[in-house]
Formats: sequence, C-alpha cells, structure tokens
Amino acid sequence: MGNNALLVAVWGDPSSWVLNKYKVESGGADYECFNFSPLIPLIRSENPSKVVIYAPDTLVEKLYYCRIEGVKEYDKLAGIIRSWVEEHICADTDTCKPGKTSKDNNSTKWRKPSIDVVIVPGVINKTIRKDKSLVEVKVEGEARDLYNIVLHDMIKRIIEADKQGNSYNTIIIDTSTGINYMTQLALQAIRDAAAILGTIKDDGVILKVYNSSPVIPADRNLRNACTRDKRAKCKAADEDKCRSHLENHEAKIHLISEEKLGKQNFLTALDTLMKTIDTNKRKNPTMLVDTSTQQAQNTQQNKTNDIIKDAVLIIQLARLGLLPILTYKLHEQHKNTNTTLHETYENEINTIINEWKENITITTNKNNNNKNINIEIARKLKFEDTFTALLYAWAISYMYDKATIKSGGASSSLPTLELALELGEILYGINLNCSKQPETVLGVIQYQA
Repeated sequence: MGNNALLVAVWGDPSSWVLNKYKVESGGADYECFNFSPLIPLIRSENPSKVVIYAPDTLVEKLYYCRIEGVKEYDKLAGIIRSWVEEHICADTDTCKPGKTSKDNNSTKWRKPSIDVVIVPGVINKTIRKDKSLVEVKVEGEARDLYNIVLHDMIKRIIEADKQGNSYNTIIIDTSTGINYMTQLALQAIRDAAAILGTIKDDGVILKVYNSSPVIPADRNLRNACTRDKRAKCKAADEDKCRSHLENHEAKIHLISEEKLGKQNFLTALDTLMKTIDTNKRKNPTMLVDTSTQQAQNTQQNKTNDIIKDAVLIIQLARLGLLPILTYKLHEQHKNTNTTLHETYENEINTIINEWKENITITTNKNNNNKNINIEIARKLKFEDTFTALLYAWAISYMYDKATIKSGGASSSLPTLELALELGEILYGINLNCSKQPETVLGVIQYQA
C-alpha cells in the first residue's frame, strides 16, 4: 500500500485485552500477528505513514491514585492518561509473520510509523474495587463532545499533511476495541473528516473500516494465561501456554466497508448540519452551553455572535452553490486578518476549546482511612452544533486559501473571478471557465442581481 495512509484506532481499556493471534482477512497484505489488539497487524498489513489512537478520559479509573492526586488541569490529567495508554501499545514488540499469500518473506523488515495518542471526552459512573480500596469514578458531560473533539483533531491533521504536500489518499479505521457510543461518534467524525479531505483532493479519498472477531478463551486458566503480564505489559502472563493454545485459534480482522468519499459527501454533510442547526435554533446563538442549566456560555457574546453568523453563512453559501457571494464573503473576512484565513479560524476554535477545558473540574479525595477513593471529572460546558459549523467553516477557509495561492494571490481590494473559479473547482469539481467573464467577483454579483 502507499505510504500516505492514515490509520485511526478507537480504543477502550487496553489493560483488559488478552493476547490473540490476529490475521487480516482482507484489504491489505496478508499477515499473522500475536498481539493484544488488531492495531499492529493492521499497521503491518496497510503500511500507514501515521497512526492515531483515540482513547477516552474515562481510563482515569485505571490509574493509581498517587499519579492523579491533586491534579486540577485537564490537559495535565490527559497527559497522564496518554502515557498510560502508550505503555499498552506494544508497537516495538514485532510478533508478525507474512501469511501464505504475502509476497513479503522478511517479517522483521518493516518501518514503524509515528503513533499519536489523543485523549477524548467520555462518560462513566461506576464503582470498582482496586487493591484494598473501593474506588468511585464519575466522568460527567455531554457524550457528543467526543464527536467535535475528534473532528477538530482530524481536520487539523488533514490540513497539516496537505500543507506539507503529503495529503493522505486513504484513511483506515479500526473499530474493534472501542466503547459502544465512543466508536459510533468517532466513526461519524472520521467519516465527515474524510469527506473534507476528499474535497480538498481532486480525486477523493478511500475510507476503509476494519473490525475483528476476537477469540476469548472460555477456559479460565487459558484466559489467565493470555492476560497481560503485570510487569511486562507487552507479554502474556504465561506466554508459552497462551501461544500454544492460539496456534489453532486465530482472530480474523475483517474489512467491513470500503468507499470513496469526495465533494458530494462533503456537500451532503453541510446540508445535514444546516438542517440540524435550523431545528435547534436558539434566540441567542452560542457555541458552548452549560450542561446543567442549558444556558449559553459566552465570555465574549458580541464576538461569538459575529463568528457564528459568519460560519453559518459560509456553510449556507457553499451548500447552495452561490460561489461568487461565497468568494466575496471569504475575501472580506481575509482582508481583516494578518494571517491566512484558515489560521484565523483555527485561533478562534482553539479559544473556544480552551474555554471548554477551563470549565472542566477534577476532584480527587480519600476517606475512611484510604478505603474509599472518589475521582470525578465534570465537564460544565458542551459544544453546540454551531461549533461544528465553525469547524466546517475552518475547512472551507482552508480551501479558499488554497484557491488564493492557485489564482496568484489575494487582491487587497476585490476578489478576482479567477479566485472564485479556483475555489469552485476545489468545492464542486467543476471547471467554470467561460470565454466572456467579468474581471471581479463583484461584477458577477452585480450582473446576477
């Protein structure tokens, strides 16, 4: 496979997984691997240039209390959880060998891609027993926040790769190991991001979704043998006994869907988003809402209203194909910035995400002679659909910046028709050139009026 594929895995709790013998059933190259997750077999099979793991902050329940005691900042807590997840990846332990149909007979010859772990918001309310303590864990907030955080991360990666001239041509998703609601929301966000990438690229993007059929030993002794060793997390508790059993019991990794996404998928997503925004319309538009009172949370109400108005208008113009007006509006926004337009949008998005994080409270305490431990993460705010609109406007602003470069640079006065034509080709894939055309977009608008 090509080296410009992005592999995304949605993870739950990796410490609970048992060693399996995985085999990729279809899709990439034929490999058989002993591992605790399908990730490494898929890396060997698909040969991606980048791997991203989305893991929930609910994994705080797996950390020893001393690692998180007194932590108040969400980014710091996420960093601790990220380190814990990284300990369970086991990418350096190569136990793969080519299958019968593989042309690669050298199982040790492979290049490990860069792997990023991104902590995303989850929800949980449970009590567990850890050592001699009773641990109550609560992570409260809006479940759909996960969709917006994943979509934001994916768009950022897509833009960065495209700016470097190494745009991904394939996005691969492993849905084998995630939590039910988390997998569904992440899959939706990744598919929407793939549609954005398929619009930026002239020839679209391939989206492949994998899922595995895990083999869990029914015998308790075998299960115990195949669980992770407490000291060496990348080995089974009884490696020899587990592998002997797994020689005749393999977990197949299935390619459950493969599709090509492009401009039409992007426009369909814009249409769906606008229908949602119209259905949930508020008298006072906002991007963040208090989860308990359902009231708008805006530290800069006037500025927020302007941002929402601009973002929603851009999406409406794009979905309706009103290219001259869309180009004019984006150009007017660009004139008021000192950077590229998509960087301006990105800065606004980062400000909103930081406000969301600042309103996350983290509580840790012990009582009853350390026998009872309470851990609570409470997200006071949730993202509105208008924030999703801002993410899409960010993507469109990047397309505008690409069109600006292709058309020879931005004009300080009026956008040229050449700029509009370049943007139209990116957004709609249609060459709109004609023999007689006004010199500026304003001329087209005036003519149409």
